[in-house]
Amino acid sequence: MLQFKPLTINDGPVIRPYLLRARSRVSDCTVGGLIMWRDYFNAEYAVEDDTLFFKVVYTDGRPAFAVPLGDVEKGVARLREYCGEDAGDVEFVSVTEEALAELGKHCRFISVTHERDWYDYLYESSDMIDFPGKKYSGQRNHIHKFTRMYNNYRFEPIGPDNIDKVISFLDVLFDDDETDDNSALEERGKVLEVFENYAAYGMFGGAVLVDDAVVALAAGEIMNDTLFVHIEKANRNYQGAYQVMVNEFARHYARDVRYINREEDMGKEGMRKSKLSYHPVKLLEKSTVRADLRP
Repeated sequence: MLQFKPLTINDGPVIRPYLLRARSRVSDCTVGGLIMWRDYFNAEYAVEDDTLFFKVVYTDGRPAFAVPLGDVEKGVARLREYCGEDAGDVEFVSVTEEALAELGKHCRFISVTHERDWYDYLYESSDMIDFPGKKYSGQRNHIHKFTRMYNNYRFEPIGPDNIDKVISFLDVLFDDDETDDNSALEERGKVLEVFENYAAYGMFGGAVLVDDAVVALAAGEIMNDTLFVHIEKANRNYQGAYQVMVNEFARHYARDVRYINREEDMGKEGMRKSKLSYHPVKLLEKSTVRADLRP
């Protein structure tokens, strides 16, 4: 019987080998993505038969699972045993196109719901590094304006020498932008947690500074051929700060990878418009699946 236990900030080294082996380009298969949202979704994991299992609880209180990372056939059998009398209606979440096809070989689908709000935005790294051609003229114009106004700006990797400035920047940014959205509040808490536990998370980051003060930052991780950007924040009073941050982060960290994943828009209209304006090469689909695991 599977023995699930809560996912913690220290479990990155345990789950990372399975995530790398999966070679997925979605943010749900990254150390940072999983650990940052562990509390919001009450995430638990188990390892058996060299396969990684995740269980989460969504807002309706019903447990759901990720498609097992490893031997899917054996994994479905283990979940069937674990769910027992409920195995006739089991929910899987964040199911990619590839995982959907594999899962379908080992169980019957009751329903498949495509979750557009949670599709990941995938970009060519070279596009974010160079902003080439007419389609990126808007981004280049914002960068040119920023560099004219703040010609003393600099980009720094985030580390022990500037981590306090980063946390201070975030404290002010979050205080000035009030919200009662639960997911936004959870994200803010975990962004601060990342930088307060920088070594444990194992991410890398960079900050844009003007007059020695942080005005924008980003942090993420590389998995196989993709740079995943888990955090992007900027002071909107500095016009062009976001565009500069996207460009600088790519220039410093994405030269040896093919893709950049800037994650989902969560159904927020402004975020969707912004992410589309950078011309993704693909939207990585995710679905919620109800499946009958019984033989």
